[in-house]
Amino acid sequence: MSGDRFEFDEEGDTFFCFIAAFYTIILIPVTYFFWPTLDSRDTYEQGKRKCMCQPCQLKRHCIKTSTPMKKFKKLLIKGGFALAWIVFLLLIYKLTLIETTESGFDPFMQLEIGRDASVSEIRKAYKRLSLKYHPDKGGDPKKFILISKAYAA
Repeated sequence: MSGDRFEFDEEGDTFFCFIAAFYTIILIPVTYFFWPTLDSRDTYEQGKRKCMCQPCQLKRHCIKTSTPMKKFKKLLIKGGFALAWIVFLLLIYKLTLIETTESGFDPFMQLEIGRDASVSEIRKAYKRLSLKYHPDKGGDPKKFILISKAYAA
């Protein structure tokens, strides 16, 4: 276990991927189950069967006027879903703007030599760069690790 290596996300890019995945898992089912349905089909079928007598008409009118907030509630739910989807699309847009900083590992580029270099040239370049970038001598530890990996390769 002592040989485990961890890469830390210093830019915070992984956080956006996690949030987008979690948001997707929540948003799609919630939208599907809670989206207000259209009552046009129900109204059409009820219109064929509804009674036109005075008490039934009065009852329908009372029911309709007793729930004035029903349309407002549906509008509020749709507005909330629209806002949630806009936030989701902005999050996806942010993910598309993230640039990957890792490129393919090229040991010759790390050692600052050509691809046709001999073994002795590789050793010389490694010694020169390891003296320059060694962490004990004030060099860059990340660069030193890359140089060591390039020499090992």
